[in-house]
Amino acid sequence: MKRPAACALFAALLLLFGLPDARAQAKAGLYVGLDSWRYRPLIGASARLDATELVGQEDFPFGIVLNPTLEYRHVWGFDGTLGVRSDQADWSGSVYQFNGNVLFKLRDFGPEDTNVAPYAGAGLMLSRISYSNSVTAFDLDVSDDDSDTTFGLNLLAGADIEVSDAFTPFMQTRLTLSPQTEFELYADNDDIPYSTRFSTRDATSLTVTIGALIGF
Repeated sequence: MKRPAACALFAALLLLFGLPDARAQAKAGLYVGLDSWRYRPLIGASARLDATELVGQEDFPFGIVLNPTLEYRHVWGFDGTLGVRSDQADWSGSVYQFNGNVLFKLRDFGPEDTNVAPYAGAGLMLSRISYSNSVTAFDLDVSDDDSDTTFGLNLLAGADIEVSDAFTPFMQTRLTLSPQTEFELYADNDDIPYSTRFSTRDATSLTVTIGALIGF
C-alpha cells in the first residue's frame, strides 16, 4: 500500500475508533426527490458530520453540520434549437451531481418540546452531464454523444425529525443556481456540412427531497 493511502486509512481508523464522541455524531442515509429542471426524479446518498465541537463553537445559537451528498437523475426529452417534431428526436442523458453543503441547525429558533429540528444551509455543486442525441429530420441523420461538467451554488432549507439518535427522517428543499450548458451535434452526412447546437438552457432548479439518516 502506498504511503498516502496508508496515512488516509490510518486517519479514518483513528476517527472512527479513537474519537467515539465524533463517531456518534456522524450520520449517513439515502433520499429521493423531484427536480424542477425537466421535472425528473432523483436518488441520492447523504452523509452528515456535526462539526460544532470541532470548530469550538458550542455556544453558537446554531449547530454546524458538514453535509456532502451524491445524487443521480436520468433525463429524457428534447430541448434543442433544431425545429423537429418529438417523434423525430431521441434525446436522453444522465446527471451525476456532487454537493458539498454546510448546514446550520437552528436549534434555538425551532418550536420547543418537539422533535422537529429546522435547518438552513449553503454549498457548492459539481455536476457531470452526459447526453445521447439522435435526430432524423430534413433528410439528415444527426447523432452524437457529449458530456460536460458544470458548477453551481446551493441554497437549502429543511427539517429533521429526530425520532432517535440512530434514525432521523428529513425533508429538504434546495435551490441550485447553475449556468447554461451547451452541446453541438453534427450531421452524419459527408456531402452536406451541417451542425446544430443544443442547450440545457438555464440549469437553475428547485429540488424537493425526503429521506432518512442512520446514526453511527
